[in-house]
Amino acid sequence: GAAGDKDVNTNFNPSTAGGNFTRDNGMVGGWLIGNNVENKALITNATESFEIEIYPKYTNGNAIFAVNGGEVGAAYPADTSGLWIAQRTASNALAAYHNDSLFLSSNGASTALTNTKLISDTTLNTAAALFIGASLTAGQRTTVSTAMSAYMVGVGAA
Repeated sequence: GAAGDKDVNTNFNPSTAGGNFTRDNGMVGGWLIGNNVENKALITNATESFEIEIYPKYTNGNAIFAVNGGEVGAAYPADTSGLWIAQRTASNALAAYHNDSLFLSSNGASTALTNTKLISDTTLNTAAALFIGASLTAGQRTTVSTAMSAYMVGVGAA
């Protein structure tokens, strides 16, 4: 891509990886440094077919999310930096969180696991951390949020 346009390939392919990320129980997340409109995903499937994605700040005024289908969006917050988590907890339950607060939820239906690797295509903003796995409980999300925030403050990234 153009200078400064560097994808990070996680090499995680949901359809072949096995493990805890499943069609109706999957989560993707990451820590975003920066607050620029850039139409770049914190995390997405490499084919950009909208099965898995977190776009914290899209130029249409929305933050956009999907986990195994069911793309949804809502007006993004004034400050999009920090922790983002999108997760599917059932065939009809999708939720997105920003800094451990519910951002939006949807009852959109799940689709089959995508057969492509997950990437981060941030450029102006920085993906300081990415993670993939089974959906998290409220307590687990709080633990991740607290630990990630402490770490990012400790290293001067937040």
